[in-house]
Amino acid sequence: MQKIYLASDSKARRKLLEIFGLKFTVISSGAAEQMSPRQRSFADLVKHNAEAKARAAGRRVKDGIIIAADTIVVDGKRIYGKPRDLADAHRMLKKLKRKTARCPNRAFRRGSRPGAFARDAIG
Repeated sequence: MQKIYLASDSKARRKLLEIFGLKFTVISSGAAEQMSPRQRSFADLVKHNAEAKARAAGRRVKDGIIIAADTIVVDGKRIYGKPRDLADAHRMLKKLKRKTARCPNRAFRRGSRPGAFARDAIG
């Protein structure tokens, strides 16, 4: 069976893979996330970030399946990053209260062969 790597420090993503009963190893990709679209749509931004995480993690492991993902919260043209702490999370939620926010996300995985990547759109 192929070894599975989760290129994320996200507790939620870890929990999701655990719910599916997958055995995996968490590795930090070290990739810097872009938070500005710069001529990209929000969907392209999260795709870019997920791919960057997968490729960075791919340089650290020879073979196996690498799963990387990115999600952002968008209100109009404003992107909300990860909250710094509980107070920041509360402030963000208060601003988003009674609004419709978009949450584009993408998953990106490397297959069993190094360099063989596949994009999987989720949401």
